[in-house]
Amino acid sequence: MLGPTAIAGILAVALGALLAWPGGTEPILHNDSSDYLDLDSPRLPGYGVIGWMFGPTAALVWFQTLASLAAWSWLGATIGGRPGIAVATLFAISAPIHQWNLMVLSESFTLTVLAALLATTVRLARNWNGGNLVAFGLTAIWFASIKTTNALVLVPLALAFWTGRHGRWKTAGLIGFAIVLAAVAMRQFHRNGNGLRLVSLNNVITARILPDTAARTWFEQHGMPIDDALRAQSGKLWSFQGGLEQASPRYAEWLADPAAGCYARYLATHPGAIITAIAAIDDNAANPMIPGYLKDRTLPAGPRLLRPLHRATALPLWLWLALLATQLALVIRARNRSPQRLLPAATGLAALGLGALMYLGDAGEVPRHLLVSSTLYRVAAALAAIEVARRAFARVTDRTRLRDRRSC
Repeated sequence: MLGPTAIAGILAVALGALLAWPGGTEPILHNDSSDYLDLDSPRLPGYGVIGWMFGPTAALVWFQTLASLAAWSWLGATIGGRPGIAVATLFAISAPIHQWNLMVLSESFTLTVLAALLATTVRLARNWNGGNLVAFGLTAIWFASIKTTNALVLVPLALAFWTGRHGRWKTAGLIGFAIVLAAVAMRQFHRNGNGLRLVSLNNVITARILPDTAARTWFEQHGMPIDDALRAQSGKLWSFQGGLEQASPRYAEWLADPAAGCYARYLATHPGAIITAIAAIDDNAANPMIPGYLKDRTLPAGPRLLRPLHRATALPLWLWLALLATQLALVIRARNRSPQRLLPAATGLAALGLGALMYLGDAGEVPRHLLVSSTLYRVAAALAAIEVARRAFARVTDRTRLRDRRSC
């Protein structure tokens, strides 16, 4: 028999579906949508199998909408019970989240499986058992199979379990599993997505390095060949489409081999680039509605009205860092450093790490690439706020009990 929380979750999904009613419209298609409808494409199959099953039909839109509502409601129930269900469901309905359910792009299921992954992580942190461990493992595999960079989120989350009471050898196995999964995903990307990798790196060079005199000079001094054809691409994205070898053969040869290592050395010696990337995460979280992807489609009234709720969940970077630092300081002072109390810091680390990597890895479609990190940014703040509130409530309760005992 279903309990009150499960019934509340079902009702929330049903109400959410009414508020976000997608109707019978077919999904919005973009340039790379075809990659997610063909299992033979170089994309990973985690979302491609969904696109292949439903095709570009209204059924896909409905499936993505219901799956999103169910995953976020489950996360809300896991973190905050029935009040958490209400907040998480409204968050899922809000325009910046719901808009992706209307498209054939991996972002919809990336966010959906991310919510499920966070729910299984919290459940495992609270209760280490076989069922929760299997649920975490399966969700982690699915999350990593949607987009290669998703796997990098798993390592910080796994590190939160290091202080658990279940034994460090088990946690070491969990961390090893996360690292291996991330390595496999990166290897698959290097094998099948080399063309995509070069396009991303070229975007960084033409849009960020060439317009910056100091950066351009540094790259020239470290082997990057610059000619008139390359100079003409300064400040542009998606340059040299299909004709890089003909337009600038020496640059094309450099881009294919030593460019990645040269860029890594540049980042290692210029920490200001990392700070810029973190600031971009903050800016993207504060401005979550990405223009252009909806094309001429109009969102239902529910998602449009809830857009301010999504914006309100993004704290300024200084306040976000202060909140996580406060929560982490309380954990360090406490004797019981459980995985559950370490999860806010682990989630925040995942948000910053993945966000910096995605920002530094490509100069094109930055808001879309920062979608997962900006969502983790919000969840980390929510987890930290809940833990700080619980800690404060516990201290007040303990003092009240002590005062009552002394008065007896």
